Order: sequence, then C-alpha cells, then structure tokens
Amino acid sequence: MRDTPMAATDLPAGTLPPGFAEPDPASALDAFAAIVGDEHVVADPAALERYREPHADPAAPGAVPAAVVRPASAGEVRGIVRAAREFGVPLAVPGEAVPGRVVLDLSRMNRVLEVDTTLACAVVEPGATYRDVHDEIERRGLALWLDVPDGEWDVPIGAGPSPRTVGGPAELVLDGGGLVAPDGDRAIVTKTVVPLLHEPPAREPYLVTLPCEEDLGAFVDVVRGLRRTMVFPTAPTLRHVLLDAPAGTDPAAGPDALQLGHWNFFGAVHGDARTVELLLPLVEEAFAAVPGARLFRVADRPADPADALRVRAAALAGRPPQDPAGLRDRLGPGGARIDVCTVAPATAETATALDALARERCAAAGFAYLAAFTVGPRELRQACSIVYDGTSPEAEARALALCRALVRDSRAAGARASRARRVPGD
Repeated sequence: MRDTPMAATDLPAGTLPPGFAEPDPASALDAFAAIVGDEHVVADPAALERYREPHADPAAPGAVPAAVVRPASAGEVRGIVRAAREFGVPLAVPGEAVPGRVVLDLSRMNRVLEVDTTLACAVVEPGATYRDVHDEIERRGLALWLDVPDGEWDVPIGAGPSPRTVGGPAELVLDGGGLVAPDGDRAIVTKTVVPLLHEPPAREPYLVTLPCEEDLGAFVDVVRGLRRTMVFPTAPTLRHVLLDAPAGTDPAAGPDALQLGHWNFFGAVHGDARTVELLLPLVEEAFAAVPGARLFRVADRPADPADALRVRAAALAGRPPQDPAGLRDRLGPGGARIDVCTVAPATAETATALDALARERCAAAGFAYLAAFTVGPRELRQACSIVYDGTSPEAEARALALCRALVRDSRAAGARASRARRVPGD
C-alpha cells in the first residue's frame, strides 16, 4: 500500500463516465504502481504542481490532476486503462486535467519506431519530439525534412498534435483497455504518424517584410491566394518583429533599425533550379499588393550569421533552430515562458481581431507582444509567447492571468485555444 494518498479522492457528482465503478483511489494507485513502478506514479501535491494547467483558474479543483502515471509502453497504457476502469478512476491526458482525474504522462514513450523513406513519414510514440525525429533522420543520413511549427521542436508530438504536422494516430488504446488501429472516439494514442518532406534538389529561402502593424489582414489574403496555386509546400508563418530582434534589443527600436518589418514572413521555394526561379517572382508579385512590402533573398541580407533570415533558413530546411529557447534566455537563468496557441478560420477579419485582442491584453498585463500567425488551407493559428521572470511570484501570477485571459477572450474573436503550456525546461 502506498503512503501518499491521491490528491483528490472525493469526485463531484456526475464526473464519472458511464460504466465506471465507485472510485477506489488507493487501490488504483497500488495497481498503477504495480504496472509502471512506484517511482512513475505521482501523487504528492507538491510534485503535481508541475502538471498544473496554466490556463486554468488557480482556484479551480481541476487546475491540478489528482495523480499522474507515467507509462513506458502501449502494454502499460492498456494495463493502466483496465485498472482505472476496475477501480472507478477517470483518466485524462495533459491538457485535460479535471476534478478527480488521473493524467497519463506519456513522455517516457519517446521512441521513433520507423522512418519510411518511400512514403516520407515517421511512426513515433506520443512522447517523442520533433527534435527526436530530426536526430533519427540525421543519424541515418536520410534526405528527408520536417515541417515544424515555431516553438514546437521540443514539445511531445502526442501532447495535443497539430493537424498540419501530425498525420494521425497509428495505434490507439480504447477506454476498455483494448489495443487497436485507428477507430472509435474514446482512445489514447500510443503511436502516431508524422508526415515528412522529401529533400528537394534546390531551394531558395527568402524574407518578406511588411512595414505596418495593420498589414496582417492583407498578408492572410495574399497567402490564401498563393495556397490555392500551391506555391507554398508548407504552411507559412508571419512573425512579429520582436520575435526576431537580437537579444538585448530595445523594444522601442524601430523595425528599420533591425532591417526588418513590423511583420516578417520567412519562406522558401523548393524544387529543381528552374522551378525555384519561376516561383520566387510569383511570391514577390503577390506581396506587391501590400504597400511597402519587400522581398529579400539570403544574398540581399547582411553577411552577419545572426541576421534573421540566415538564422531562420535552418528551420526552413527542416532543421531545429540554433537557440530554441532564445526568448526565455533573454531574461537569464530565471527566464520562463508560456505559449498560448489558438485556432480560427483563415480570414483577414479573424486575424486582425485576434491580433488586436492579444496586443491589448499583453499591454494591459505589462508584457511584450510576441506573436506569430501560421496560415493553413482553412485554419489560422496564432501563437502568443508570454516571457517573464520565473523567479518572481508576482510576474508568474501576471503571466498566468494573461494566459487565462487570452484563452477566455479568444472565443469572442471566433477562435478556440488549441494549447496553453509552459515551454519545456521551465
């Protein structure tokens, strides 16, 4: 029998899914420990704090899970699911903590199981990161690339996967404990497919600078047109100038001093040499619809290795950035960061509304506005980073309050929060 009780033993009425027995948390914890080992069952309230949902009301009982179990295989997940049903304990995955639930932390399931060079995809366990996939590709010397959203290299792929980058589940554990191929609604993903890109024979990275804060809507309209003509092989991302300003830059410094725009689009055209030379003028012509927009090739930029386009060129070729935690590190050893990601229809009106909302909330909370927008075929994704001094309780309280406000208020702008999380390492 374990000494540490489950953090929440009294489940509110109506929280048990249909078919669950009356809860027996103590027996459930013992069963979980027998499956994964005592060291991989977390029930101590202080240890559970690291699993707190940053967007949840701190007073809400669901902000922290009742317990956490860390399986290392699909077989252990099956055992946990069966034990949870037997002892009446509801399960959740990170991001779904509610009163009385036990969260499955799948970070130990981090293997890259297969890389298919013909179909350009990888099969991975949910705890694997995009960096793990990249390292396996490099280890095997394969001519394959990854298309990874900003800031996602070290996030477990199974932690709320993005439809743009994750091909779908390859293996599921149903709520009754059975192991199946994809089918059914209530399941835990134990394998997933990550689409890859074949390395093209030629590519040309470029930067389009947009001079005004108000150019966001026009950008979305231009990109939607280029997506229809298949000029972009991946979903393009527009970044606010402060995301690419060098460390130590005065936020009051104008974009011109940084040789950037208020908004900056880093892209690349791929194909053979003839295709590259044909596509780049199409991009330049399309963005000419935005007054003052300028297109730069790498050869047009300063030779400084720290130049924004030269730094971003690595990510455009499917490689992780040199300094993935750069925003956080600007604050020193105590720097911390929370990312809030929202999804909405890919329209200029929605993008403008989300931008105005996030800008206003960040200013009111006393934080720099650090945002990026990714435009898919139909969906628009906004990623807003909250960077703060993690050693200051006051700063963390303001950051968490801002996170909750962004999640809550984005609904009024026609969006929904897809993820709100602390960046790994915080």
